[in-house]
Amino acid sequence: MAAAAPEICRAAQLRVTAFKAVHSGAEKEINLTFNHALALARLRLVSNGEFNSFQLPAYEGKNGKLYPEMRILTQRLHTEVLERALAAFKKGPSPTSAAAQKIAPGADFRVGSVALLPYPKRVANVEVVFENELAVVFGILKKPNGAVELLYPGQGSKCFKILDPKLRLRIEKDILAAYHNAIKIEENK
Repeated sequence: MAAAAPEICRAAQLRVTAFKAVHSGAEKEINLTFNHALALARLRLVSNGEFNSFQLPAYEGKNGKLYPEMRILTQRLHTEVLERALAAFKKGPSPTSAAAQKIAPGADFRVGSVALLPYPKRVANVEVVFENELAVVFGILKKPNGAVELLYPGQGSKCFKILDPKLRLRIEKDILAAYHNAIKIEENK
């Protein structure tokens, strides 16, 4: 008798489904995947005696100011990421749990606020919230020919990726639609 295939289910929240601890000189960095669909890289583990935390990557402007592009919105997800990070640096990489392997790829999302900017190149920031647990800010870049391009967080460092191509296309389409809608509303004021 053949073994039954593992049951795959849709997670109703973000779960860490892959994890890698990386030593970058004295820095301890974390790369992880949520729901086999969203990849975050370069989270820095911060340890100060008994207090442990992590910092999400941020965009550094020309003036040296840091602009956060990602926020973890729930204590549950923050705790899960921190616990996995600490365990990985203490014991080494751990295999993906059986429960994580059963999570179907994908994540629900909603396009949130659109902030129109007064700059000639980066004309807007658009926030996308995944499973009400992770907020990610995408930029809208206006090219000289008038076309617009979507900027992912950490564009040069590739610190955020959408791994599922179908999900990526849906998100990009919804972000651009929200931007164009915000432009129409602004023009009608």
